[in-house]
Amino acid sequence: MNKFIFYFLFLASSLFVFTACDYVANPLLPQAKTTTGTGTVVSDTNQKVLIEDFTGMACINCPTMATRAEELIAQYGSRVFFMEVNYGGFANPTQNAAPYNVWDAETTVGDAYGNLFVTASGSYPNALVNRRHFPQTLQNIGDSLTLGDSVTNFLSQNSGKPGIYISLATSFNVGTSALTVTATATFLKAYTGNYNLTVVLMQDSIVAPQNDRPAPITNFYHRFALRDNITTSPWGDAIIIGSAAANQSVTKTYAYTIPVSYQSPDNPTKPPIPSKYQQSYVVAYVYDALSTSPTWYQIMQVQQKKIYP
Repeated sequence: MNKFIFYFLFLASSLFVFTACDYVANPLLPQAKTTTGTGTVVSDTNQKVLIEDFTGMACINCPTMATRAEELIAQYGSRVFFMEVNYGGFANPTQNAAPYNVWDAETTVGDAYGNLFVTASGSYPNALVNRRHFPQTLQNIGDSLTLGDSVTNFLSQNSGKPGIYISLATSFNVGTSALTVTATATFLKAYTGNYNLTVVLMQDSIVAPQNDRPAPITNFYHRFALRDNITTSPWGDAIIIGSAAANQSVTKTYAYTIPVSYQSPDNPTKPPIPSKYQQSYVVAYVYDALSTSPTWYQIMQVQQKKIYP
C-alpha cells in the first residue's frame, strides 16, 4: 500500500467516493474490450515468501506494515508477495466512525483465515510470513521491523533450490469475465505428509480511506487486497495425501467468473467494491495440511500472476 494523496478540484464533494485505480508505479497498457487474454506461464526456481497482513481501514498503525512490505518487494523482487487481508474490528465499519464506516473490504475467505490465524491478543498490525508462526506458540508479527527481519531471515535460510515449484497459467475473457487458472505443483524431492493447493484472487490498488499518522488519508492505495478464493474452499484442494515422489507433478485447473463487484459478507448493506480485472492477480500456494505435523498450515511455496494481459 502506497500513501498517495490525489488532489482534485472536486475533492470536497468526493471525500467518500470509493474508486479503484491503476497503481501509478505500474501503469497499465490499453485493454481490448472483447478479447481473450492468455498470459505466459509464470514459473521460476526461487523459494518465495507470502506476507499476509491482517488489517483494516481504521487501523492507525497498519500503514507502516504495508509500507515495509512494499520495501521488501522492491528489495527482493518476485521472491516476495504481499496480500492485504481485511479482517477484525478495524475492518468492520459498524465498529468505526466516519470515514471508516462507509466501506467494508472484508471477505468470506479473509474471515476464514483471520478466524484461525489472528492471535488471541487481536493487536494490529498482525502479519504472517508463509504462516511460519502457526500453530507454534510464536506471536504473529506486529511491527514493521520484525516483518523485515523475518522475511530476510527466511530468504537467507532458503537461498538454494526450493523443494517445490509452482507454475501458473491464466486465460481471461474480457467479454464474459471468465477466468481459467492452471496451477502445477512439482515436488522436486520426496515428501511425506499431506499437502493442499490453494488459489485465491487479489485486487491491487483499491483506493479508499485509511487511518494513518499524522492524519487520515482519504485516497489510500490498498495494495493486493484479498478478494475471493478460486479453489472451492479457502483451504484449497488436497494434491498429496501420504507422500510425494521426487519430481512428481500435480496440475489443477479452475474456472472462476470475476463479479462486477464484491459485497462484504459481514455488512451486506454497505456499498460493494467494484472489481477491476486489469488490477487482479492470482496467487497459488502449497501448504502443509497434516494436522499432526509441526509445520501444519505453513506455506511451502507460493506463486503469483497477473490475470490479464
